Amino acid sequence: MRTVVKYVSFVFNALCWALMASVVLYSNTKLQMMLNTGWVFWGVLVLGTILLCIFMRKDPYGIGLRGSFVSLSAMILTGLVYMGPTKSWLVRPAQIIREGLGQWWPFGIVNTVLVVVLVGLFALIVFRHFTDPKPLKESDDPDQAKVDRTARIARWIAYGVLSLVLIVCSCVPSIREQMGQIFAMLSSGDIDAVVEYLRGYGPQAAAVSGALMVLQSLAAPIPAFIITLSNAVVFGWWQGAILSWSSAMVGAALCFFIARILGRDAVAHFVTSGALKTVDKFFDKFGTHAILICRLLPFMSFDYVSYAAGLTSMRFWPFFIATGIGQLPATLVYSYVGGTLTGGAKTLFMGLLIAFSVAILVFIVYSIFKSRNKDLMEEEPNDGAVETAAHAKHAAVGDATAE
Repeated sequence: MRTVVKYVSFVFNALCWALMASVVLYSNTKLQMMLNTGWVFWGVLVLGTILLCIFMRKDPYGIGLRGSFVSLSAMILTGLVYMGPTKSWLVRPAQIIREGLGQWWPFGIVNTVLVVVLVGLFALIVFRHFTDPKPLKESDDPDQAKVDRTARIARWIAYGVLSLVLIVCSCVPSIREQMGQIFAMLSSGDIDAVVEYLRGYGPQAAAVSGALMVLQSLAAPIPAFIITLSNAVVFGWWQGAILSWSSAMVGAALCFFIARILGRDAVAHFVTSGALKTVDKFFDKFGTHAILICRLLPFMSFDYVSYAAGLTSMRFWPFFIATGIGQLPATLVYSYVGGTLTGGAKTLFMGLLIAFSVAILVFIVYSIFKSRNKDLMEEEPNDGAVETAAHAKHAAVGDATAE
């Protein structure tokens, strides 16, 4: 049973990844014209399953419930971001699967089979988790054991809350359609549409904007500058800057704690402990600098960095302080641009800002490479110098022997 469910977990996770990749690809018109979305779905499914079977063959428990739940949650969130309104959920997955097989089966049948397969595979994983749980590594230190138990309880509470949110967002048609429209609006990058959306809420616009910023933070692919510029237009540049900065701080903290509670254990199923230690060392050495710099880069979703920091051993307060300092200049600049400049002046300013940010990024990457590869960057001594040094050392040894 354990071996069977191990391979079931491989197929289930690969299926979630395949759906995510194909839905994202299907949402991009240019990529959709260049590639067969159905082939991408089946290719990712087969390749992902094979890779998991190769690299995790020695783990008798496979990926497990936590890792599978994270994959399922990511798949549902990706659907909310890229599929939008209700009808897309009933059509697009079936279209992708049919395209890969070259068949024209009814949408209802294909989607029913897909749901049955997903639910059935996940039910097996859940059943195995509770009937044959993976042994926990209990610490010999009573205090540490208590901390570990508290962390597990917090993790399951977080799983429950996240599950409830996903169920509500996925199963209530009105909420799902509203969420889809919001994500479609933010993903389009249409600032005018966001401005009109906020103005439609009147006195509650500030609260709605804060909620959108937090929602954007959780949905990492969406850049925050869209809401920042919109806030500057709706509320004025300095009021919009305060609103954008404070709500972005809340979103960054949520991303950090979500990754800290849910993510590290899930990631540990996919990578080695050595890889996690390497990432920990990187953040210990460059973490605050990386956070400061990434906040200066326009059109970059900083939430990836928040999630990544939560996966490491980096402490919260250094992360939070670096986030606040790092995002403040960018928030002020974006708010000023959105609230005061117009037309060609805004375009020119944003172009210069992008060029400046790229230059900073190149400099930081070079500095990190240089500091981590000092032996490669230093000039090697020439053969003559080496030979002279060797003769001098030999002579010194001979003199000492003679004495």
